[in-house]
Amino acid sequence: MKGAPTSLIDLRILKFLVKQALTTMQLQIQAGCNHAPSRILGLRNRGLDIPCTLIRVLNRDGVEVRTGLYSLTAKDRRIVREWLK
Repeated sequence: MKGAPTSLIDLRILKFLVKQALTTMQLQIQAGCNHAPSRILGLRNRGLDIPCTLIRVLNRDGVEVRTGLYSLTAKDRRIVREWLK
């Protein structure tokens, strides 16, 4: 297990994910994360699981598309809470 991330964006992502699962778009808007999948991969490389479930949503044009919904496992939450202390 690698240590806690030092990037402010990664830390913001984790603070939001501890509270609730978020879609790729929500991560972009709320955490200021331009490329959420790359950031999530980096956090996974630090030892977190961060599962992704594909869900259907409507885009701004009303077209149904699939997007990732990222969440933390119980183990992830314990690790992240330690990192955020």
